[in-house]
Amino acid sequence: MSRLNEKKRLNDVFALVAKGLANANRLALLELLAQGERDVESLAKHSSLSVSNTSHHLKLLRQCGLISRRREGQYAFYSLVDDSVVTMIDILHRVAVDNLPELDRILADRFPPDEQVEEITPDEAEELCAQEKCLILDMRPVSEYNAGHVPGAVHMEKEDLDDFPSADSNTRCIVYCRGRYCLIPLMAARILGPKGYQVKRLAGGFPAWRIAGKQVESCKP
Repeated sequence: MSRLNEKKRLNDVFALVAKGLANANRLALLELLAQGERDVESLAKHSSLSVSNTSHHLKLLRQCGLISRRREGQYAFYSLVDDSVVTMIDILHRVAVDNLPELDRILADRFPPDEQVEEITPDEAEELCAQEKCLILDMRPVSEYNAGHVPGAVHMEKEDLDDFPSADSNTRCIVYCRGRYCLIPLMAARILGPKGYQVKRLAGGFPAWRIAGKQVESCKP
């Protein structure tokens, strides 16, 4: 076999990974799996896909080497093969943001310039919490919170933010959700800011915290 054909074979295999990413529904499933292991029914529910459609996409993601499956009795559970998948998706996001003008308009509508929430990296968040008392809110579904969360984080439903008590103006609050482009931290800042909280959003959400090698707590029995 010629070297040219060998290179093509390599690129054909590498292209399988790109095929796995080349679908909005599959990207949504990967974002869910970045929070932790899931079964098909849970993935279908939180992605608003049918179970059969979810199963189809999961099969393709396995063929592309992005996720793995384990069986427990009659049930199948899926997870990312490793955290490099999260890093790869983050790079994809950054390349798109830097090079596709259309995204500027979408993100400007989604995150109005006059309502920006200051981001804080996992390292900065860890240092801040070590230096002073800091409220941490996990705004993901409770099942994801139970599976793993930032130590000391309090689970909070967005519907309960209006009833959250007011605080001293020096009270720091770190809010996080599933990822960088989740709207919930912005919603939290809109409500908690006037209540006296200095709100920051954890850059990259919970997956960024985990792949940074930070400690993770869980509520599993």
